[in-house]
Amino acid sequence: MAIKELILEEIEQIPETKLTEILNFIRTFKQQLKTEEIQTKPIWEIADEIIKDIPESAFEKLPKDGAENHDIFKYLQIKNNKLNVSSTPTIEEMLNELAKIQQENPMYLESIERVDRVNDI
Repeated sequence: MAIKELILEEIEQIPETKLTEILNFIRTFKQQLKTEEIQTKPIWEIADEIIKDIPESAFEKLPKDGAENHDIFKYLQIKNNKLNVSSTPTIEEMLNELAKIQQENPMYLESIERVDRVNDI
């Protein structure tokens, strides 16, 4: 006799008043199975699913060097937004701005490094 048939036989012997509990158990069990299937996907598949609907133009706006010059990139983005400039800063613009900030405030980079060290704790 197949497992499914055995389960059905057992269910037929359960009082009608208790069948709701069995149904709830089966639904919960099925949901857990779905969750397990999702959790067993490799991380790159999950990442692909997350970014699949993001247009390529959005990626073109990201800095090409990743997070290396994040602070300057965000500073220029804010500055451009205030000036109503829609272009994304280039690395050259970021480096020029960094040099300018460093001349105006030599402690700027040192203060960023201190904040990074505190955040690492």
